[in-house]
Amino acid sequence: MNWAYLLPAIVTILAAIAAAILACIPGLHIYNLLGLLLWICFQTITTGTIAPEIIVAVIVATISAYAVGNTIPAILLAAPDESALHTVLPGQKMLLAGKGREAVMFTAHGSFAALLAILVALPLLPMILPTIYDVTRPHTHWIIWAIILFMLLSEWPKPIPPGKKPLQRFLLANKANTIGLIVFGLSGLLGFVLFFRSPLPFANAFLNLMPAFVGLFTLPWLLYNACSNLQPPPQQPYSPNHNTLHRANLRHGALAGILGGGIAAFFPVITGGIGGMLAGHATALRNSQAFLISQGASKTVYYAGGILLLFMPDLHLARGGGAWMLRTTVLPGSPHLYWLAGGAAILGGAIALLLLMPLASLTLRLVATVGYRNISALAAALVVALVAFFSGWIGIAVMLIATGIGLLPLFHGTRRMNALGIILLPIACSMSGIAPIITRILFE
Repeated sequence: MNWAYLLPAIVTILAAIAAAILACIPGLHIYNLLGLLLWICFQTITTGTIAPEIIVAVIVATISAYAVGNTIPAILLAAPDESALHTVLPGQKMLLAGKGREAVMFTAHGSFAALLAILVALPLLPMILPTIYDVTRPHTHWIIWAIILFMLLSEWPKPIPPGKKPLQRFLLANKANTIGLIVFGLSGLLGFVLFFRSPLPFANAFLNLMPAFVGLFTLPWLLYNACSNLQPPPQQPYSPNHNTLHRANLRHGALAGILGGGIAAFFPVITGGIGGMLAGHATALRNSQAFLISQGASKTVYYAGGILLLFMPDLHLARGGGAWMLRTTVLPGSPHLYWLAGGAAILGGAIALLLLMPLASLTLRLVATVGYRNISALAAALVVALVAFFSGWIGIAVMLIATGIGLLPLFHGTRRMNALGIILLPIACSMSGIAPIITRILFE
């Protein structure tokens, strides 16, 4: 038996298993660990211990497995990352109805559809995407501005029952979307600080946004759960024989999610959550079941598809933090790396799908044993400890500021996605050439 051929496959499988397990930890983003992993990989490349191909397979499989596995904290613990914001509310509703396992499986169906789509698209995309990129590249800045405007303007005023004066009704109806604009502006201002005058040490540059993302998206909901009397009922077992999934919802949700994830992977700074929102509007997605499926597909395409763009012949686009970090270690010049990365993405996602239900059951058992409030408090403490470990007390200060902004959508019923202004606003301004003017006004 030639171990030289088996060793890369074994290492890749073990990395995918580890990523699927680590994805269950609330607030632990895979990019937080990739920096350390890539530093180790860089040392092995320089000493000739491990070939770059093995590193590519391990990193891509890890990212793909995380994309599937982070469904568990997003639904069962309400601690999503920026690509899974939409899964919280529908997932929480199903969790409170005792259908948490079913909600996890709905997103798993979407992830499975996304992996199939990647498999089918692998030979076709190198012939199509370079041309699309050449056409859209001069227009990227205004496309991003159009997406920002649609995201903000599509949050409609809330219906208010009659009985109040017209001005009161107007103010109450527009309260949520007004708070959404404030959240977008405040998070965008924080983004300008972190992008152009970051207080974090230069050595932690690859983790620059980690404290802010934890404060904006993860910590608020964990604190809310820890301080509330919320206790999910016993969860019903999931049985494929009693599956309530409708084929029409599967087709509709998978199509919307793959479309949205593709948009998010292709255009800079557009996350899987935003891509899913755009596709949901474009395909008139209203059903909660189809919605969860679309989010599973969207985030899988966003993470796995985004990293594949780095190795695509005649393109080599760096989309997402994983691609930017991997680009500093491995040169994506060889065409065979594209096929290797594609196979690793499908393998990593498939392994995570196999582990998804056992890990969900273990998480639910832990929640039932420890208690939802206690597990939320422990998760919040773990998140704070991770921020302190990676970013120090300056990171804690940034996290607390971001948490104040992140609590506004929770208390006022507006979209949490508006907090993505932290990356959308600074980068959109940079692409439009107005960032230097804004930074001069803010910092001089």
